Amino acid sequence: MKRFLSLETSMSQGSLGIFQIEKRNLSTLLFKTWSLEIKNNNKIHHSERLPLEIKKSLEEVKLTFQDLHFLAVGIGPGRFTGVRTAISAIKTLAFLLKLPIYPVDSLKIVAEPFLLSRDSVCVAFNGFKNSVYFVEFIQGKMCKEPRVMDFSNWLEYMIKEEKKFCVGDVEEFYDIPTNCKCHFEKSFPTAQSLAQIVCKEFQIEHLKPWFKLEPLYLRSIHEKE
Repeated sequence: MKRFLSLETSMSQGSLGIFQIEKRNLSTLLFKTWSLEIKNNNKIHHSERLPLEIKKSLEEVKLTFQDLHFLAVGIGPGRFTGVRTAISAIKTLAFLLKLPIYPVDSLKIVAEPFLLSRDSVCVAFNGFKNSVYFVEFIQGKMCKEPRVMDFSNWLEYMIKEEKKFCVGDVEEFYDIPTNCKCHFEKSFPTAQSLAQIVCKEFQIEHLKPWFKLEPLYLRSIHEKE
């Protein structure tokens, strides 16, 4: 049995949970969600709130940091502040507790709940600057590495290839013409879906020391090409 903290804050909503692996089956000990947005002029930034939430989550299930075997985190792509907050928090914890980290692509986390029920799943999020973070899964397998696409190129691809199902938030930010027959479903990555991926695909070699953890900033890669 391995207990781990699962943290995902790459989009507009963040979540964390304490989970455990028992013979590759996920046993949920705790699942919490909270908004990353500052509301009602609350000056406590979510980067300051996050350590308190983690401590509180452990206390609610009567565990301590010493009961954890590793940490899992969504590394992006996503909102810059959210990704940076998660990476910073996890690296600090890993350093202090001497624990390894299990990183997972946040777009893969979004797709996880839909992979068993659909042969094809596209994931698309607003990448800002008229762009889209995009990845596609066929029969549960990622076709290509996640990438940034100009919105017009992404839309042309979706129409040309007659894609039928897409999760994310792209429809909320861009006008999708009627000749695109794809069904869009708003969805965000969660700590629970991250934990399901970790339990299903757990490999010791995927664990990283804190100093090797890097965020996935697709825009930086895109601008270098």
